[in-house]
Amino acid sequence: MSALPELTHMDISDAAASKVVIDSFLISISFALTSSILGIILSILMTFINTILSPGNTYMECIDAFKSATEILWNKCEDNVTDNSDTRTDREREAEDALDAAVANMYAQSPSTNQEMGPREDPTATFNEVAMAETETEVEKKNEVVPPLEEILE
Repeated sequence: MSALPELTHMDISDAAASKVVIDSFLISISFALTSSILGIILSILMTFINTILSPGNTYMECIDAFKSATEILWNKCEDNVTDNSDTRTDREREAEDALDAAVANMYAQSPSTNQEMGPREDPTATFNEVAMAETETEVEKKNEVVPPLEEILE
């Protein structure tokens, strides 16, 4: 950048001073050439990467995939009817089975202080069975007819 103006200040009659100016000029020129070569290499590399990855095409592929997914979702939801097939994955089934086994083991190992355990007495009862039985007993308690206060006080 400042290499050419330095050459104008060079004194041709003084050889030692001229050598210093020419050396600094050559260092500046070599830096400029090196950075230019690196810039060309990086430009070629980025052109190659942009050609391979093709951000414009990748963006359009993402938009098309999203559009297709929303159309499929719309078509499945159009009639508002669900199929009764089990749509859980194996992983979800395994997780529920593991939870059922853990709850069964927990109730099988703990000593019972409550005499009315209901389905919990069965260590093989699943979590859903226990929850349904507890819900049923709560509903039965709520449905009990409470006698009038006069009958209770008599």
